[in-house]
Amino acid sequence: MRSAVYSRPRAQSRLGRLFVYALLTGGGAVTLAPAAFAHRIGIETVSCEGCHGNSGARLSMSAQPAAVAPGEETTIAVTIQGADGAAAMTGGLYIPKPGLGQLRALPGEGLTLNPDASLTHAMPKAAQAGVVTFRFAWRAPAQPGAIRLNAYGLAANGDGTSRGDIAGSTQFQTAFGCTLQEFLPDSDGDGFGNNAFLSGIGCAGQPPAGYVAKGGDCADGDATVHPGAVEICNHQDDNCDGQVDEGAPPVQMWPDEDGDGYYQKQTGTPVMGCGGVPGYAAAGGDCAPTNPKVHPNAIEICNGVDDDCNGHIDEGLHPQCGIGFCRRESLTCSASDCAPGEPIAEACNGLDEDCDGVIDNGDLCGAGRVCQLGQCVAGSLGDAGIPPNAGSGGAGANNPPGARDGGNPGNPGAGGSAPVDASSAPPAPQGRTGASGCALADGGPMRDRPEPAILIVVVLLFAAFIRGERGEGRRGKTGRTQHGSERTNERIW
Repeated sequence: MRSAVYSRPRAQSRLGRLFVYALLTGGGAVTLAPAAFAHRIGIETVSCEGCHGNSGARLSMSAQPAAVAPGEETTIAVTIQGADGAAAMTGGLYIPKPGLGQLRALPGEGLTLNPDASLTHAMPKAAQAGVVTFRFAWRAPAQPGAIRLNAYGLAANGDGTSRGDIAGSTQFQTAFGCTLQEFLPDSDGDGFGNNAFLSGIGCAGQPPAGYVAKGGDCADGDATVHPGAVEICNHQDDNCDGQVDEGAPPVQMWPDEDGDGYYQKQTGTPVMGCGGVPGYAAAGGDCAPTNPKVHPNAIEICNGVDDDCNGHIDEGLHPQCGIGFCRRESLTCSASDCAPGEPIAEACNGLDEDCDGVIDNGDLCGAGRVCQLGQCVAGSLGDAGIPPNAGSGGAGANNPPGARDGGNPGNPGAGGSAPVDASSAPPAPQGRTGASGCALADGGPMRDRPEPAILIVVVLLFAAFIRGERGEGRRGKTGRTQHGSERTNERIW
């Protein structure tokens, strides 16, 4: 009768074999922890720079048909390229909910309609000849009007990291049932808008509230200053023609001791005029009558003096330190006198209380909920777009290394996967917006390259296992049974 052999070294060899097998297969999923997270499903954000850090991607929008009647639908195409038209490998897109009309995701275009009526890509879309193209539909409302659609996208290089990816944005505007006209904001209500501000659109002759058709206002916060206003002697360009006090009627001028164009008080003997009279000024308000550098409208500098005579000293000029909730302002003009605040526990409120440069990071809402735009909503960290310490807290925050774009859809080995049809893609998860982020984000973590130290451990364990196997093989050629008899050429397992 053959006897089973259960020697301790051989039992250990079997256990070692099982351990290495587990380590190289399922167990490796635990041991080879990712160094960062990647996100492939688009998140709803108007800033991709938080994760990817670069801007300048070239986006364009066009409609077919270009003109649409009220109640009709048009197909809008968005193309994405790198900076200066450079080729992109993959791309992602976010279209916010429009102020008018309805968006619709088209089959096969890789876009998903979100619960808030916006659109994001379901997976990164591969480029064709270096250009990524998304198409979607927009239906105009039943009444005539005008709309401006915004698009925010990302041109990715498909390397599985945020390096080299470029964000960008564009706009598309159209009128339906009327002629399109641009209008300018008029904040002071004087009937003239400032051409430097973003215009609004509407049907011709029907400006939106707070907008006007006329421009050229050079001081949109002062209703007395606008084109056609009467020029008076006040050191201002009242009629916005680029000249100051030209042709203004003469006024009383009072002694100006320091000759800076402003007097302190109406004392002494006045003269009539409007500038050009040495030692006299037509405007008052000088808070330092012997210092020609200090007067109304002077440039404020950080020096402990009220340079512009507005009653405030060094306003907004003191050095600042710290980030997030800890940001503080120095009590003096010296940065060495600035002390940042103390961090506190992070909460879901759109702030960076722990002062790590990341807004609302971590598990702040408990099981089954995730922090989205300062509110706890249904979801999980895997759906939120930005896991802890994987995004940016906004302006001035450092972008942590390793934030991912999801890789090249045509190369799953690089951290991506093939593009999918939006009609067959799973519905967009609820609450998948991070504190900041990018258009190439994912509903869950994706494995990064394993850490080098872990690979070394695996290799050493495997080498030790092979040496043990060879030794067992040599000893296994001659095995002894429990009764002491020899058997030759019997492999013992």
